[in-house]
Amino acid sequence: MPSSERDCSSRSCSLEHAVFAFIPAWKSPSPFTPNCADQNIPARVDLLKKSFRVILDTDVTEIRYLGHGVFHVVYEVFLASAPPIVARISYNYKLDKLSLNWAHESLQSEAAVLEFLERNAAGVPIPKILHADPSPASVIEAPFMLMEKLNGRSSGYIGLPLKDMVTLPKIGQVKRLSASGEPIMGPIFDEREALPGGPFETIEDYVKYKLTSTLNAPRNTPPNPDNTLEPLFDVLSLLCSRLIPQSRTMLRIALSHGDLHDRNLLVEGSSVTGVIDWEAHSGLPACLAASYPEFLRQDGIRDKRYNPDDREDGMNPGRRIPSEDAAHLRDVFSKAAGEIDPHFAEALAVGERLRQLIEWLDFAEWNWPPLWTGCNLWVRDVSLELGLDIKGIEDCLANNQPFECAVSM
Repeated sequence: MPSSERDCSSRSCSLEHAVFAFIPAWKSPSPFTPNCADQNIPARVDLLKKSFRVILDTDVTEIRYLGHGVFHVVYEVFLASAPPIVARISYNYKLDKLSLNWAHESLQSEAAVLEFLERNAAGVPIPKILHADPSPASVIEAPFMLMEKLNGRSSGYIGLPLKDMVTLPKIGQVKRLSASGEPIMGPIFDEREALPGGPFETIEDYVKYKLTSTLNAPRNTPPNPDNTLEPLFDVLSLLCSRLIPQSRTMLRIALSHGDLHDRNLLVEGSSVTGVIDWEAHSGLPACLAASYPEFLRQDGIRDKRYNPDDREDGMNPGRRIPSEDAAHLRDVFSKAAGEIDPHFAEALAVGERLRQLIEWLDFAEWNWPPLWTGCNLWVRDVSLELGLDIKGIEDCLANNQPFECAVSM
């Protein structure tokens, strides 16, 4: 792509902002960092009991460790005169000014989207926030939320769509709510990106950002364009122009949870009783927000034709099932989803190839050449599917000819 287009808007940020605000969890300096040896013993339990007693105006009788993720540790808090609640405490952040600000904004964003859902989507089973303080200098010296404890147990992905789509004004993440309750959007959530991006007005702007930021600032390395991959990225950019749907329904910006794995869905019987951990939420075009369960995914980067080593496997590698069974269950899932919301089923099909393209970028490891070998194979297959000729496309780029010259006759 031309050098004038290679710098996304976020490239104007100082290099200070090109540093991750979080670190490997086991290296976090926070006193709440989980310790595998004694994680069942809550950290600073006396401070927690004292602080929560003041906030809730009731005695705290016990605090138990429930679990932890990359960014938060979760405790069950037993009260003398009320049902148990949940404390969600941030721990994975560094102590420089930028990182402290990131920790503050991260929890503030999650609290904002939960409030937005409570006001606008009563059918979504989310925990009610009893108290939230996003400041790293809070009374417990870390960002935290106190929430009601939802019934149910963690389950496999059963995240069927809602009857009514929750829409947002821009592509990005809800940062806070206005005085009237309208969402104020901020940069898109992406723990793999060193540079923030967004919010974006259009899907074209978002896709361009994904391409340019991956080329210029791949994860785990400082910004340093690798010209050897520019031809491939030019082709990916051209494919995007063919893969982006034109339907306004498919381009509506829908609220996506972003992390619907086993631990974040609570069920009782066949009913979903809770959807928790909204930190990774995003507003995305419907064609990108729709998705199949991870364990049914055997497409794109998860297709063994393109990734025989399973280098970037999903969150549930142990739940892989035979290809023929996965294909049948994807069809069952799509039909069941379509009975709830036909637009969701349409988005599953219409956006499949574009989601695959975005995923190649999301999982890009700059020092792993086989990834790009697999991506090249994927590009060739998709180009043929679209009636395009890869060699023709590359010739067009080399000769500065219009894109139309690459269309097969």
